[in-house]
Amino acid sequence: MISRIIRGSGWKYLIPNDFEYRFTYEDDNYAWAAYTSGALVRVPFEIWDVTQGVRLTSWFYDFDGNDKWGLHATDHPGSGASNDPYTDWHYPHLPADMTPGEGGYQAWLASAIAGCGAAADSDGNYTTCTGSARGLDQEGPEVMGRNIWFVWNLDDVSDGTIDAFAGEDVDGDGTPDNIGPEKGTVLRIITNKTNQLADEFTVTAPKLASSDPVDDVTKINVFPNPYMGRHQLEGTDSVLPLPKYVTFNHLPTSQDVYFKVFNVAGTMVANFQKTTTTQYQTWNMRNSNDFPLASGVYVIHIDMPGLKTSKVLKFAMVTEEEFSKRF
Repeated sequence: MISRIIRGSGWKYLIPNDFEYRFTYEDDNYAWAAYTSGALVRVPFEIWDVTQGVRLTSWFYDFDGNDKWGLHATDHPGSGASNDPYTDWHYPHLPADMTPGEGGYQAWLASAIAGCGAAADSDGNYTTCTGSARGLDQEGPEVMGRNIWFVWNLDDVSDGTIDAFAGEDVDGDGTPDNIGPEKGTVLRIITNKTNQLADEFTVTAPKLASSDPVDDVTKINVFPNPYMGRHQLEGTDSVLPLPKYVTFNHLPTSQDVYFKVFNVAGTMVANFQKTTTTQYQTWNMRNSNDFPLASGVYVIHIDMPGLKTSKVLKFAMVTEEEFSKRF
C-alpha cells in the first residue's frame, strides 16, 4: 500500500492511533466516489481505528470512472516494467459518532443511501443517485489520503488492459476479480507514537547525600591501594626525587584526626595528624624518622575523637628500588 502524505490537520487524527484494513467482502462495505460521479460503491474492505475501536467511513477517487472499485490498467512505478496495476484511491474519514464499534459507520451509510434517493443496481452499487450520497451529516474529518494497493508484476498494462487476475474470487467463477486480496486479509498501519497531552512521566531523582559528618566518615578510604611504586599524580621524571604519597578522603574537615600505622606484627611503624581543612590528607609512607616503609601490608587506625568514632583501613604497598643519598 502507498499513502500520500497526510493533509492539513489529519496528523492529529492519525497519531497515536493504529489502523486496519480488513478485507471482509461484506455487503455493507461502501465508499463514496467523492471526486468523480458521487456514486456510493461497494468495496471489499472495512477500515478500523483499532486504537479507539471505531470503524471509519470511506471516500474514494474512481480513477477509471467506471463506478466500481478495483484495479485499473495504469502502471504504478513500483518496479521497472509497466506491469504494476493499482487500485482506485482511498480516503478514510472519521464518522461523526466516534462511539467504539461500527455504529458511527452504519449511521453514515444509512444517511448516504437515503441521500442518494435511488435504488442500488444488481451489484449493490448506487450509481444513479438523484441526491448526494455523501452522508454529510454523519461524516467527520479525513484521516489519510490516496491510499492505494498495487499488484507487483501482475500484467503488462501498456496496452490498456489487465489480462491476469489476482486476489479474491468474489463471483465464484473460479477466477480472481482484481478488486482486493483474499478474504480475511488484514493490512495493519502502525504509526509512530509521539508524546501526547495525556502522557505522564515520573522521574526519580537520586537522593541527596547526608550532610552528617558521621555518615561521611564511613566512606573514608585511601588511594591508590595497593600502592605500586608510583602513580601518575606524583609527577614526572623532570621532578626528582618524585614526591611519593597516598591520599585519604572523606575525612572530617577539622584537624582533629589522628593516624596510626601498624605492620602485620602489630607494631606501630608510623603516626601522624591531619594537617588540612578539607576532606583530604596525604601521607608520604614514611615513619617518624623519615625513612620509607618497606613493602608489605599495613593496618591504619584513624581516630576522630571530635566525632567519637574511628575507622580501620587495610593498606598494601610495593616500593620501588631506592638508593641511599649518603654513604
